[in-house]
Amino acid sequence: MSLASELWGRRHEHPVLVALSVFTVASMLVWPLVDALLARHEVVHVSPYGFNDFGAYYIAVDNWLSGEPIYTEADDGGFHGSYLYPPFVLPLFYPFAQLGFNAGGALFGAFSLVLLWVGIEAVLGELGYDLTVAERLLALFALFGFQPALWNFKWGQVSTLLAALLCFAFYAHERGEHGHTGSQYLSGILTALASGVKLFYATSGTHLLRDWRRFLAGVGTAVFVLVASLTAFGWETHRLYLDVLAWGKGWGAGQHPPAPNQTAYYRPLYLFDQLFETLGISLPSAWMLVATAAGIFAVIVLVLLTRTNPAASRPAFALGVTLIPLFAPRAYTHDLVVLLLPALVLFVSELEREDGYPLIPVIAVLLLHTHTYGTRVSLHLLDPSWAVLLQPGVYGTLLLVGLAAVRTFECAPENLRDRISSTD
Repeated sequence: MSLASELWGRRHEHPVLVALSVFTVASMLVWPLVDALLARHEVVHVSPYGFNDFGAYYIAVDNWLSGEPIYTEADDGGFHGSYLYPPFVLPLFYPFAQLGFNAGGALFGAFSLVLLWVGIEAVLGELGYDLTVAERLLALFALFGFQPALWNFKWGQVSTLLAALLCFAFYAHERGEHGHTGSQYLSGILTALASGVKLFYATSGTHLLRDWRRFLAGVGTAVFVLVASLTAFGWETHRLYLDVLAWGKGWGAGQHPPAPNQTAYYRPLYLFDQLFETLGISLPSAWMLVATAAGIFAVIVLVLLTRTNPAASRPAFALGVTLIPLFAPRAYTHDLVVLLLPALVLFVSELEREDGYPLIPVIAVLLLHTHTYGTRVSLHLLDPSWAVLLQPGVYGTLLLVGLAAVRTFECAPENLRDRISSTD
């Protein structure tokens, strides 16, 4: 049965769920047209199809082929506008760069989008749902219209490609849970490759702690890639990459709020910083780093405690992926595309439960879809100190994190849950 048919069959029992699901998909389908109309009539600033980030990859490939450094410092000593990913990722962009800037950027975006489309269908198939031809086409257009994915396409970013890799990692993970041993290794490999491009994607590897084969495959892949990268690019290039990380994305530093001209910014911890400030509570400058470390540690403990319970496999995987933008030192709208995977996994899981809440993932996706323009509207209508509290994508992320954490915790040993409940 298709997921759409399953959902439509519940329209009398759960009319709000069905109506909001239809509205969410419809808003994604029409968004490219709305985006084009907004740009044409200059109602608000709309990011053009400029492939800005692909431009950095394009230049880095050219520098690599000509023997120049692939990381280039700006006049202020930073790396603004430079290629920022590990050296081993650069060959990925080589075939697209050979097509020229515009054609290469467009094809890279299309390739990433189609790969994610195939990955999502693979995930649905493993979860027990098939798509009709019409549903496949609608899914492709809706995926392109999902605002974080469209933003990713416009900038030529890699986030959609990484989301696709994690979809295939989940597909292999599920096959591994059903007895396909080789798939456990493949899941670890794909997770490590996705996490290696952007280091803050490493939280997606929490599921590796549940199976030694996935863990060994992930660690082995990381070691192999590092050795191969050092061999191909040399130590000096990797030393420059360490400089890039030191310049970085604000590791451990306070987050700046979204600004009217930078509404693609996603600042979850700044939101909490403002809440504490409103309450008159002064926090130390390093509190965000401490909070992130504590959150990651808590998730690791939770996953380890539930590692022997098969029922925890899906929510634990989803939990690791949902943490990617939440615990990132600095994330943007395009990074939110990765949350489609856990939203889909949690949606199906909640549909299967008699006491489930499938409405939560649907609301989360709608909030993620409206993050950029919802933040922009709030900045225009409200005082900036209050507007940052209305970042739709942050609340969408928190809904997914909370649901995944609760479902994982329910799989913890009963005596532990009773002890925590009695403490409360």
